[in-house]
Amino acid sequence: MKHVGTIDIKTPRLILRRFARQDAEAVYRNWESDEQITRFLASPTPANPEETSSLINSWIELYSNPQYYRWAIELKSIHEPIGYIRGTISEYTDSVRIDACLGPSFRHQGIMTEAMNAAVSFFFDTVGASSLNAGHHPDNEAAGRTLRGCGFLLDGIRRGQGHCNLGIFDEVCYSILRPEYERGKQDPDRALWETLYEK
Repeated sequence: MKHVGTIDIKTPRLILRRFARQDAEAVYRNWESDEQITRFLASPTPANPEETSSLINSWIELYSNPQYYRWAIELKSIHEPIGYIRGTISEYTDSVRIDACLGPSFRHQGIMTEAMNAAVSFFFDTVGASSLNAGHHPDNEAAGRTLRGCGFLLDGIRRGQGHCNLGIFDEVCYSILRPEYERGKQDPDRALWETLYEK
C-alpha cells in the first residue's frame, strides 16, 4: 500500500480533514456529549469540552505518521465537524478497518454514506488497499445500512469479539474486496456520485 496520511477529501457537502484544536467544543456538542452515540464507541466518553480537547490533541500528535488516518467530517454549510471516520491499517493483508461516527442531528440525510463512499474510494484508489472491513453492535443497525449502501457485504457474526462502552458484544462484520469495489464503480448511481467527488 502507498500511505499518504490523513489528507483532505472533498465531496459535494463535506470536507474530510484533520482534526484541529479549535474543534473541541463542536466535537463535544455534536456527538461526544450524546450517550446514545458514545455507547457504541470504544473510547472513553469525555465529560466536558476540556477532556475532548485533550483527546483531540492526542490524535493531532499522530498525524505525522503517514499510516494514521482519522478525519473530521466537516459539514461545509456550518464549517464545523459533525462526526469522524478512522482507518486502521493491517499491512499483513493490505486491508483497512473503517470506523465512523456521526452526530445525531445530522443523520438520515445521506451524510454518512457520502463520507463513507469518499473514504472507500480513497483507500482503494489512493492507498491501494486490497480490502476494507468494518463492524458494528447488533443494536446499531443504522451502521449496517450505511455499510451495505456503500457496497460492503455481510461476512457474519464474530461472537464476543466486539467491544464498546456497552461492554463486549457479538460484532456484525462486513467487508468489501477490491474486485467488488471495481464492479461497484460501474453502477450508475455510484458512477454519478463519483463525478461529484473532488479527488
